[in-house]
Amino acid sequence: MSLQFRYRLIKKVLTTARPRAIAHLTRNYVVQGLQVLRQNLTGRLYPTAMHLEITTYCRFDCQGCYITSDERRDESIMPDDVAERAIQWGKRHGVGIFTLIGGEPLTTATLPLIKKIVAKHSSVAFFCCSNAAIFSTAPDAVAGILELDNLSIVVSLDGFAETNDALRGHGSFQRTMRAARTLREQRCFFGVLVTLRRCNLAEATSPEFVSFLSDSGFHYLGYSISEGIDASLLQDVLTRAARLMGQFPIFLYCTDVGPMDLPSGAYRHRIVYVSRDGRILNDRRERIVITDIEGTDGGAETVVECEPWKRRFTKGWRPRPCRPGVPDRF
Repeated sequence: MSLQFRYRLIKKVLTTARPRAIAHLTRNYVVQGLQVLRQNLTGRLYPTAMHLEITTYCRFDCQGCYITSDERRDESIMPDDVAERAIQWGKRHGVGIFTLIGGEPLTTATLPLIKKIVAKHSSVAFFCCSNAAIFSTAPDAVAGILELDNLSIVVSLDGFAETNDALRGHGSFQRTMRAARTLREQRCFFGVLVTLRRCNLAEATSPEFVSFLSDSGFHYLGYSISEGIDASLLQDVLTRAARLMGQFPIFLYCTDVGPMDLPSGAYRHRIVYVSRDGRILNDRRERIVITDIEGTDGGAETVVECEPWKRRFTKGWRPRPCRPGVPDRF
């Protein structure tokens, strides 16, 4: 990244987000990145980040969702004690970044849990992925968590209005942009998650779209690679996305292969996934059960010895197509 790009990005963040939120979230991100570099030098892997699947419920039916329709209808929420044990487990093993995922993790039903764990564990950073519906249906309810400096909201957007609404449902583009305006007005440190598919690949990695996202106030952009992007397309995806680095004051990251200036599984955060019922999984899509958060074998050693978990953080690793279903057992 050039010095000019760094200056533009830092200037944008400092003038549009709350200083405490910037300091807290950036510090935890940098610390986790340094841990990854240290692991690459020592050859010893251990978790640095955790994804908490606090619910599988979602009232929408977006194209390409890996959650089955039955699971999306299940309104159960991760119990408070399971969430607490998972976070304590992560903190004991050096995890400083926790991402809340679903289903749709940001609803009026999950808000009490989110506010409780984020406020209690103020030394670590939380990210929450969302379809942004709550910003339209219950704006007053969601306002209560936007003041938490260790929480960053990440909204989903898969292209301009026509493309996004075809994939995520009519009106979803305007819903997401309404959320972006609210987050910007509250001076939150917030981002956008774009799922790359064959049908939106060119648009979602175009300079015009990334410029639009940057101008809309997003501080960072995460790309997620869908099942439709096979090995023959993946390198083109990475090349197109890498060219965008430095063009606009927005930080780019690929959830599957790490920072866009270092696109390799070896540089991505060492993520462990915890399901709603407290099982530790190797991946949110493959869903191979490694251990149970409450089990006697729940130490980090059990995780790092799991080959399906370790292979995701090697230089040659690439995401592969998989289908939802009953998880295997490691």
